[in-house]
Amino acid sequence: MRRLRFVGLTEDGAHLVTQIEGGGDCFLLPIDDRVRAALRGERTQGQLTLSLDAPLRPKDIQARIRAGQSPEQVAAESGQSVERVMRFAYPVLAERGRVVAEARRAPVRRESSAPPLGEVVDARLTARGVDPESVSWDSWRRDDGTWMVIARWRSADADRHATWMFDLAGKIPAAEDDMAMHLSVEDDRPFAGRLTPVTPLAAAAQAAANGEHATEPIPSLAELAPGRGAAASLPKPARVDRDDEGDSDHRRVRVPSWDEILLGGPRRVRD
Repeated sequence: MRRLRFVGLTEDGAHLVTQIEGGGDCFLLPIDDRVRAALRGERTQGQLTLSLDAPLRPKDIQARIRAGQSPEQVAAESGQSVERVMRFAYPVLAERGRVVAEARRAPVRRESSAPPLGEVVDARLTARGVDPESVSWDSWRRDDGTWMVIARWRSADADRHATWMFDLAGKIPAAEDDMAMHLSVEDDRPFAGRLTPVTPLAAAAQAAANGEHATEPIPSLAELAPGRGAAASLPKPARVDRDDEGDSDHRRVRVPSWDEILLGGPRRVRD
């Protein structure tokens, strides 16, 4: 059993503030009639010891494991052995593993042709140099009954994670943070930072950036925007830097992609 040290009282005087010896998390102990009686010496130390040493019930152990705690955490906080905790933790740990497996098999959107979450995430992480085998997946259930699925990995010397909410009935994972959205939500944003031409002018700009020749003549501004209002709404051109040798025909376009921003790594420069 771990020892706690007295830190102080809360401002309202209703709780004792305690902390694990040697530093760590703080705990609040409500000052109820039992605590007051014990401080007055109205109960024997033996009775208090029996109460404190009472082991967690199996359903309490399983509830903590289902909420995301590890067997080691439950054992440390309850003063029980890991072996005893594991006797009741095994089925819940298996349940958490099944939820992860179902979430990875679930489609990323409500279409029969949608790819599964695990396939999309593995592919996008692989494209950023992250080995899918190094990714740790886990799940836990919140108090409202919904399940959360999390993937953890290390990239660019930093610990990273992505979290999804997974409805066992609906079978569709929903991104809970920006990283999960980037890794699993399919939209019009290219994954690797490629330029997608949507107008003849954009196509010509991409061809120039890639050292190619445009197949179509570049239209004039009057052809693209016959009205002043339309001309004013045209997007501003991307920043273009000339190379060190001053060659005006050889330009580099720097376009940081979402994966560079969220996953880390060097910014790509296309010649």
